[in-house]
Amino acid sequence: MKFSLILFLTVWFLAGCGSGDSSTQDADELVIDGADNVPSDDANGQDNTSQQGTDPLIQNTTIITFDITVPAYQSNKLKIEVLWQEISLVAQWVGDEHWQATGEFPTATEGPLSITFYDKNGALELAVFKQTFQTGINAGETVQVIADQFDRTPFDNDADGTNNLDELLAGSDPLAVEPKILPIRFNYRGEAHGILLPKYEASARGPRPYSFDEVVPLGSYALAPTLVSSTSIAIDEFGNGSRFNKVQYMNSSNIARYHEEQNATRTFSGSSVVWEGSDYLFNVNSEYSRDIHFAVEASRVDSQSMRVEATFELDFLNESRAGDYQNTVYNLVVIASPDPKQCLPDRGTYNVTWGNSSEGETRSTTLTKNVGDEYWHVVTTLNGSTTDEYLTSWIDMKVFCQYADLD
Repeated sequence: MKFSLILFLTVWFLAGCGSGDSSTQDADELVIDGADNVPSDDANGQDNTSQQGTDPLIQNTTIITFDITVPAYQSNKLKIEVLWQEISLVAQWVGDEHWQATGEFPTATEGPLSITFYDKNGALELAVFKQTFQTGINAGETVQVIADQFDRTPFDNDADGTNNLDELLAGSDPLAVEPKILPIRFNYRGEAHGILLPKYEASARGPRPYSFDEVVPLGSYALAPTLVSSTSIAIDEFGNGSRFNKVQYMNSSNIARYHEEQNATRTFSGSSVVWEGSDYLFNVNSEYSRDIHFAVEASRVDSQSMRVEATFELDFLNESRAGDYQNTVYNLVVIASPDPKQCLPDRGTYNVTWGNSSEGETRSTTLTKNVGDEYWHVVTTLNGSTTDEYLTSWIDMKVFCQYADLD
């Protein structure tokens, strides 16, 4: 009878140490359920673990079960991974969108928690839950994470603006860039700066070698008493050489009020013609200047087409908008038009960039058309961000294509 009373008291004491409680938090926080197991001191109020080692009656670890509901999506290759500090768990499927993962954790310890929802057995991230998480002091706890707490926006493998999970739900492939449905517009008006080249190339079409030097006073005006034009041309028998032209209006104090100067060199390699130079204009009356540096290379593709590669760098300076610039770069295959001196773009790339150095604003338009394409693909950006994108059937511009030695 005495033994039964002792056994009853022992069972009653141990049961009293395991009384439990539970708590519920907001939707944005973890929901944790568990049983309290609070360590106690000895009768003298002193912690005796340092003298006797770890007290087996003190709870040092807690068993945590993660009860997870993921966003609705069906696949036989789903995976949910729980990561807290150095502890990694793989959840097991329970049914529908419900998963569970259970592990042993240190009590009363804080660390970053992430739960990642995968497809393709862990190769494709779909959504993630992240939060700082502190373990409790209970012998066992349950952590609830619901579907609305998962964030799907960080994962967009094909960078098309739609996250991986939404693409799968829509029936598209998040690993493949989907073709865009773009509007079709009639044309794009481009600028080939072809006005510069005819006057240069005309110098190389005559008999060779060819040289010409001339200084001509052209008259006088009230604001510019002296107007002088200077020209110097030198082309050798192989088609190499240079052309220089300068026009100046001088006032009575012999100060230029208007100055235009063109200077370029020609090189014939045997298969291509290259013109490289500058075209400068300054008008003091309008406080305007334009400085163009260019390089143009033309070569024959076949009897019906030519390739023209060009770079034009334009700097503008005037009172109303200081620091403007426009750079045009193109690599085009061009074909004949009714005008024998001008050809039409057939395919290739064309880019023009406008900017204002004082305001730090840059706008750019790029056109691309490859062999077999029906349309030119046009993309316009402002400070690197796309503002317009469409297709067009042709570029409305003419490219100079009547070069000696390539006829």
